Amino acid sequence: MYLNAGRWMQLREKTMNQTVQCVKQLQERIMYLEDGRSRNNICVVGVLENTEQVNIEAFVNKLLAEALGLNIDEGFEIERTHTCGTQPKPVARYNCHILIKFGD
Repeated sequence: MYLNAGRWMQLREKTMNQTVQCVKQLQERIMYLEDGRSRNNICVVGVLENTEQVNIEAFVNKLLAEALGLNIDEGFEIERTHTCGTQPKPVARYNCHILIKFGD
């Protein structure tokens, strides 16, 4: 069974419209998920490597208390912390980033 050119163009246009709609919906979902993922996060930039030593949570608690006046015991819950950048060196030469995720 063969389709005439007009019917083929209609089916092609319908498929293209459905694909465009699907892509728009996926883009909206991605934006929603990315927005939710980055909510309640802080990125601290410019910390010298090895400043935090081994216990990053204690370092973050002290940093937040001194720099921002936040007391973690008064309603702020740190869900997790991460350092970003290169592996620690014996001598602190580079700046690293610390990502802090607060609980909801």
